[in-house]
Amino acid sequence: MQQTAEINITGRGTVTSFPDGIQIDLSAISENVDYTECLSVLNVRVKNIIDGVARAGTEESVFTKSYAITELWSDQYDSQKRKFQGYRASQKLIVTIPLNTQLLGSIVQELAKSDSNADMEISFVIRNMEPLKREARIAAAAKAKESATDFAEATGLQLSSVKTITYTGGKNASNASLHIDSLSQYSVSSFDAVVPDEISHDETVNIVWLAISK
Repeated sequence: MQQTAEINITGRGTVTSFPDGIQIDLSAISENVDYTECLSVLNVRVKNIIDGVARAGTEESVFTKSYAITELWSDQYDSQKRKFQGYRASQKLIVTIPLNTQLLGSIVQELAKSDSNADMEISFVIRNMEPLKREARIAAAAKAKESATDFAEATGLQLSSVKTITYTGGKNASNASLHIDSLSQYSVSSFDAVVPDEISHDETVNIVWLAISK
């Protein structure tokens, strides 16, 4: 009976591509001792954000990422001294636009002119990551097979079949982001010289091959 050996290999595939979009994270905050007034101010600020983005000339939708209402207390953890100060309401929003720095500058200007008091963070993204993920998965499997073939040939074996495939997941390289807390200091042309770097995506797969003697 022919003996078989197992060759256990982890393959990693990395694919890079230039971004085609700009992700804009926005947040609005309101604090007030009156609950109803706190929410009312927040709603107005969120509306100003949405209207400002639209006035800048984009048809992309603004989505809500999170919404929170919390109580504010002084000396919160001291039952003798703690005193109720009011409420804090916050809403985080996100909009992704095409890679257009002029449009980004227009959005910043429109928000600066509004009464939204928006906090902003921008990052460059690939709007549809699925083709990149697929390419990286195929590259990971090919790399694993290449390594397994090298080991087999070096030890006088040949690959016969695959025993198991374990997909261990993928991840994007972290992208640097720009935090903007003073919108009025930027103009439409402020971002013209910004050149985004490539974005990389990694996929990893573990494959166990059965190998037999040549």
